[in-house]
Amino acid sequence: MIINQKQYELFKTECLNWINKFELNNWQTNFKNENLEDNIIGANTATDISGYVCTITLNTEVLCDITDEDIKRFAKHEIIHLLLARLSEEGRARYINENEMNEAEEELVIKLLNII
Repeated sequence: MIINQKQYELFKTECLNWINKFELNNWQTNFKNENLEDNIIGANTATDISGYVCTITLNTEVLCDITDEDIKRFAKHEIIHLLLARLSEEGRARYINENEMNEAEEELVIKLLNII
């Protein structure tokens, strides 16, 4: 199935809603609607922690019919990845020290404290 422009706009709107809800406005967010060459994946988020820049891509083609609820779920899923991006990046880094990991965890805790 081809993702249409209306679905792409819904995806962006939902992403921005979750970005606001999760207080992720410190990220420069770019959106793309292009073929991810893996029809199983609905969307993808790529991040650059050093500059707090992310690119969120909605796949243009998927294997099955997609509803508006699916699009909303894709958006929420990708923004949860964004919420966890710094903590995930720090966890994968070989150079990480305890203070950096604690700082990344505390950043997430503060965001969740303000949300919940």
